[in-house]
Amino acid sequence: MNRKVEMKRRTFFKALSLGIAVPLAMRMSQLAVAAPSARPLRMLFFYIPHGLPNEHFNPKGTSDNFTFTMTGESVWGPLEPYKQHVNVMRGLEYQGINNHPAIRWTLTGNENANQSIDRAIAKAMGTQAIALGAVPYQTYWGSDNYLIKDGTWIRPEASPVAAMDRLFPSGTMMSSDAEFRKAALGLTEKELETLAQTHKDLSREQSKLSVHLDAIRTLKAGGTTGVNACMGQPSLPSVAALKASNANVLETNNLPKVLDGQLELAAQAMICGAARILSIQNLWATSDVNFGFMGISKNHHDPSSHSWDAAGRAEYARIQRFYYQHLVDKLIKTLAQTDDPLDTSAPGRKVLDNTLIYVFSEIADGADHNANKGTVWLDGKPYVSYLPLLTIGGGAGAIKTGRIFDFENRTHGDLLFTLSEIAGVPQSQFGKSITEVKA
Repeated sequence: MNRKVEMKRRTFFKALSLGIAVPLAMRMSQLAVAAPSARPLRMLFFYIPHGLPNEHFNPKGTSDNFTFTMTGESVWGPLEPYKQHVNVMRGLEYQGINNHPAIRWTLTGNENANQSIDRAIAKAMGTQAIALGAVPYQTYWGSDNYLIKDGTWIRPEASPVAAMDRLFPSGTMMSSDAEFRKAALGLTEKELETLAQTHKDLSREQSKLSVHLDAIRTLKAGGTTGVNACMGQPSLPSVAALKASNANVLETNNLPKVLDGQLELAAQAMICGAARILSIQNLWATSDVNFGFMGISKNHHDPSSHSWDAAGRAEYARIQRFYYQHLVDKLIKTLAQTDDPLDTSAPGRKVLDNTLIYVFSEIADGADHNANKGTVWLDGKPYVSYLPLLTIGGGAGAIKTGRIFDFENRTHGDLLFTLSEIAGVPQSQFGKSITEVKA
């Protein structure tokens, strides 16, 4: 205890002597006696409506050596460069319900649940679940079209601009350590070394302050630690373009821009710690949004998702691939390339390593409307159909990655419970643990 008191005292006075303001000097003295913290987990729940045409997405290969690259319109093709981070969860089912009302089960596990998984985890972690959407809702919306949260449906925030102002108020620092980083960036290398040496002889283990000082050195030397990612309002080109054009976020033709804005925003919020638990709802279960903006002048729900002929199903595969491509381009790629500025346990670890993205839909095959494992016949050939459920990211080291898991007689509520276990806040109302997916 006396050693810690002395360490704090020395660090505090040395920081003052370097011209650092009292509040920040106090912050540094606290970091000097703090061990590097546990890995900072983030979670994103990403809903894509109305299933997939299964012949266009089923990965090929074995459970631990597979590919998403297929002939034709491979829906999961955009995930190929990141497949080592992806788990395919085959065979889970929404027990006791099929068709569009299954959207009520997607985040709650069953009709009796009074809380959605994102909000249950966020509440247990002492944070807030942020709900975003790319949802041009010009038609009737009811409880069979919304994701159910806290026992009722809500409309997600449809405007990335409004969400930006909420998550990143102009001129504020969103990370708990951002003020310290801002001050440390102004120090010379000699001053950084002086500060580091102040407590080096007092600690057998690397302190949190040491980790931050090392990150500052790397950044000042032209490195890419990502340590400056959390200072002030971030640069988000897609959000800025929407704001500059005053685009109507509920206009169908603006859907790609809105989705890009929400994904950019979610990525930066997770990087900086402005939000740890988010969900993004794309369209709604029976969406009639026309996809003419990508050269397919058909509505998403009917006729596109209802197609049984090969040409129509290929078009639907292309439509659904649109979401995975944007998810990769605007979020996964960013998280995979960015050093985690909040991870003081191992500088250089990527944000995607500390993130878990759950991608889901309310039905399996779009035309068949099943919500469980089954057989779909196409041109006289049987295809095994299952809910298109994926996890992407390392989950702060708590989940296995790069696997195909095949389940029998298990509900997706078990997966929801397992996600809460990975978050460190198990929520038994959802189901039972799937131990084989945990690291």
